[in-house]
Amino acid sequence: MLDTCEAASMFDDIVAPNLFLLGTSKHGESAVSDTQDGVLNTNGQDKPTEKFSYFLNNMFHRKPDFKLGEFAKQFPASDIVSHIYWKNTHPTRKLDDVALREFIPISKDHVINGKGIDEA
Repeated sequence: MLDTCEAASMFDDIVAPNLFLLGTSKHGESAVSDTQDGVLNTNGQDKPTEKFSYFLNNMFHRKPDFKLGEFAKQFPASDIVSHIYWKNTHPTRKLDDVALREFIPISKDHVINGKGIDEA
């Protein structure tokens, strides 16, 4: 998962098999943050990260079968001010067949309680 300007361009030369790569902006597209840290005078997290963090903390447990193919509908360009981009190098699995819990295989309880992915 990559959230930065032109995130899709980072995947151009990746040809390794069995990967599901998520970028939060297409070629030529900026990543947008509308928050500012007044102390550090830096931008906050970009919109896709903000919306995805909210989803993981508040909605993920309500949608346990959420599929990777649903990302564009759940996070439309009008909300994240960019476009979801996927590169799938798996030879047989489609995005609509892969649950988010396979892509991010840890539960909210494990994240909150500080357990690592190996303990999940």
